[in-house]
Amino acid sequence: MDETREIELLSDLANLLKKHGRETFESLAAMLAEPDFAHQLSDVLAAIAAAAPPGRTGTQVRRKEVPDRLGRVATRLAKIGGETEAALRPFVEAMQSGAALPAMKDIKGFAQRNNLPTPASKSRRDALASLVTSLINLPLQDLRELIPELEISLGASERSLEGWSRIIERSRAELNG
Repeated sequence: MDETREIELLSDLANLLKKHGRETFESLAAMLAEPDFAHQLSDVLAAIAAAAPPGRTGTQVRRKEVPDRLGRVATRLAKIGGETEAALRPFVEAMQSGAALPAMKDIKGFAQRNNLPTPASKSRRDALASLVTSLINLPLQDLRELIPELEISLGASERSLEGWSRIIERSRAELNG
């Protein structure tokens, strides 16, 4: 007899220890040791099971689908078309794959360096969606000025030797220019 589901139920009950406290669990354990209470509990559990809606196995919990912000932003970019899409499409695809701006600090750093709103999101995908939205909303001329930085992000990770070289070159150019 496979008792896996019953063990999972007991595990779920054990997780309630923090909520109800140790004393409550010890009291329940003492009550379960009494033969009369065990029969009453058995009757109550059977009644609850009988009142449950039919066909529900409990093994599959349906979760609400969370809309993918980055997917919606990519769709919006495709609808915009033109030079904006042509300039941003490779960058968006590289970000989605993790080839460009692979970490949250990279996304925030890119936004700060380019005077864009810093994404407040906790997830990388949501932060990317905010960043792409900011880029889409830029005037085309400002976007053209950002394209070299976008290409640097695509060409090499800023942590690679080539990436560090480009950062140093960019810093020197800013100091001299």
